[in-house]
Amino acid sequence: MSAVAVANMVPKVLPPPSPFGELLRRSHFASFDPEIRQAYTAPPSYIHRGNWGLKRPIANRHRNGHIVLRKFEEHAQYIEWDRADSQVKFIKRIEELNTAPRLVPNSPWFTGLGQTATSKDSGLDSDFCPGESSAFELSSDEAKTNADVPEVILATAERTSLEDEGEILLESTLTPPLEQTPTPTPIPTPSSARSRRPAIYVDDITELGNRGKGGYGAKAPHAKPLSQNTDETRVQPNIYSMTPGEFKKYLEKLRELRPEFRKYVREQLRLDRDNNRRVMGTAKLEELSDDELFYEMGLESKIKNLHMAFLGRYTEEHLYKPDSKVEGPTALANAPQPIRKQPHKFGGLVYAMPSELDSYYTAKPQPGFVLQDGMPTSASYRIVAGTEGALIASFAGIAAHLSRKDAGPGVTPLYEPFTEEGLVAKRVVDPTTDKVTFNTEQSERKMRVLSLHLEDTPRSVGATANNVPLASTRLRCRVVVDNDADQNLRENPYTPGSMEYIGVAGPSSKSSSPYRAPIRPSSYFKSNDLMHSQLPTKGKLPTAKAKSTHLNEKPEHSKVISALSFLLSKKKVENGPVLDGTTKKLEGDS
Repeated sequence: MSAVAVANMVPKVLPPPSPFGELLRRSHFASFDPEIRQAYTAPPSYIHRGNWGLKRPIANRHRNGHIVLRKFEEHAQYIEWDRADSQVKFIKRIEELNTAPRLVPNSPWFTGLGQTATSKDSGLDSDFCPGESSAFELSSDEAKTNADVPEVILATAERTSLEDEGEILLESTLTPPLEQTPTPTPIPTPSSARSRRPAIYVDDITELGNRGKGGYGAKAPHAKPLSQNTDETRVQPNIYSMTPGEFKKYLEKLRELRPEFRKYVREQLRLDRDNNRRVMGTAKLEELSDDELFYEMGLESKIKNLHMAFLGRYTEEHLYKPDSKVEGPTALANAPQPIRKQPHKFGGLVYAMPSELDSYYTAKPQPGFVLQDGMPTSASYRIVAGTEGALIASFAGIAAHLSRKDAGPGVTPLYEPFTEEGLVAKRVVDPTTDKVTFNTEQSERKMRVLSLHLEDTPRSVGATANNVPLASTRLRCRVVVDNDADQNLRENPYTPGSMEYIGVAGPSSKSSSPYRAPIRPSSYFKSNDLMHSQLPTKGKLPTAKAKSTHLNEKPEHSKVISALSFLLSKKKVENGPVLDGTTKKLEGDS
């Protein structure tokens, strides 16, 4: 094919009407959207002069300042802006904690995410993060299990994306399209099937980084979208995030899909009976009408979640349609494509997903305040220190939960709301300024994050969003006091790989005897000889089947026994035959 013909096939993009369009696309300020509350900053030298790259200077001379714009330009020729330093610092503090957050179940944000909330994937789509690609879906055990499966592919006439990637599919994992009947395909040779099988698993990462020139970056071929093994796990319409009008239109569309859904259910039930899998009824499908089908087989179709499978296939094939067979690539080049709704799982709070071990060794303990009791009471009754309860701590700009058992000894809350003084800290005189200040050493502790849960995200998009979107954010945080005594349980308390860790001497100075747990009184009552309904009497320990041994079995006991016999014989002469029986017993043992 000549170069002229190829050039004619590619859709031409209209040139910009003026150089301003090209200049606007190259400008960093082209990302400004008045509907999104974004935070902007500038170099310190420009901030000192009030130059933020806007039409007019802004009187924010803070060196590391950030601003948020509600409107770029008003009719009255002024710029409406607000400070965003505290919001940016809050996000930076959360990033410094290096803790993977979680979602609060059944919260509005959790419900609005749909299936994304319960999936383990982070939702990242990057050329440099292949960990969530289809090549890593199988673990080592699953890979060994699938290796024993015969290499036979039973597929439909329309190739799926899993077949293109070379996965071995079984008949039980395949479902026909909505409007097509399954037709067998030629069985490939084992060598061809093995060549299309992905060679990268979780335990084998030797193939990473070997794509060669042009295999990475913007020029690399785009990865195919991930396909799920079952239809019900595909993208589903999220009814919880719909407005009443959108939900009403969605119901009208579902009513139009009833004939296709009935055909789909009948076909799936027929395939289950042909393959003799999960058959729950004895009725013949050929003799049932559509109304009788749902009356007889409605429970079976509901248990198998055929409605979810139908919606998943319909959404993938009709709404997003990655490969359209009606319109060619030339027509689809400039046609608007629907955007796949895939919000970030944590609302952009944290993108890294470190493990608990990574968080422990990469994030150092930071100072925090123990503010008050979690359930404050009146002055007549206070929770005694050391008992079970909850404390409220201030850590990383968050009002965190701190249990008393994790607070350590000697911790005093800084504030008591039901007292006249309020602050419990002692008043001391500062020797430098001669002013009365508060000594907060008993309320200051170094803390670590135990868990971080996200309940609600900020309202940063829309015309009704305010300039402080983080005010509506809800986080649940649990912290613990970092106790230095816990570090002494390890022979080397420093971070592995650091200079301090390498320079520490061996365990020669440590005691070689293993640590023994102290005996608790409750351990006495765990004998199997006692009945569950019978308790020992007060002041007595439960009897146990102990093995009796004679004292004269060991040679070192002979001297002790002879000495006792001599003393008892003298007592017998002085006091009479009171200890006669005991003396005879000891003499016999000796």
